[in-house]
Amino acid sequence: MPAILMLPAIRSMKITLSTFGKWLAILSFLIGTGFMATYYFNDSGELIFYGYFFVIAAVIVNLMVFIILLIKSTLNNSNRSKLLRTAGIMALNIPVALAYFYFVLVLVNTMRITFINETGGTLTNIFVDGCETIELGEIHPNEQKTCWIDINRDCTITLDYSLNGQTESEVVFGYVTSSMGQKGTYRIGTNSKPIDETF
Repeated sequence: MPAILMLPAIRSMKITLSTFGKWLAILSFLIGTGFMATYYFNDSGELIFYGYFFVIAAVIVNLMVFIILLIKSTLNNSNRSKLLRTAGIMALNIPVALAYFYFVLVLVNTMRITFINETGGTLTNIFVDGCETIELGEIHPNEQKTCWIDINRDCTITLDYSLNGQTESEVVFGYVTSSMGQKGTYRIGTNSKPIDETF
């Protein structure tokens, strides 16, 4: 609905619009943070799908209320400062939303793999290779290390390490490409299949 057609309704809302705007900003922040935290720890592609719809809906609703607050502040001199303050609170969600969006882009283009040493010996000269090369140093028996691998091209992720003077190599992920980021666990030394073959 065009903003000019909302003016009669805006005039009748009075101060309740300010309270509504504050609660809308708080709820949008809490729900958005909930989606972000849940995706980070559970890596659910379905959650990202619902999260996108929430972000789109939240942006539209928050933007409408923000515009109404600005219009109403020009029509109501007595409550102008309170309305503008509420608009300012809502505007704080903009950098938060941008930061969350950027972090999600990082996550969907990053493999977060936890390596668990189940060989019974200490692993040395450990290198994760593929989209980029990462050195993990050494991992003691039953110890685990997590590394974030940037997916900047199509590649196969492999793990090379030394155990008892012998160099070993294992395929961790057979094929990865952009926007395929996920969270996974790879158990070293148990003849593990590549993670993508266990789906």
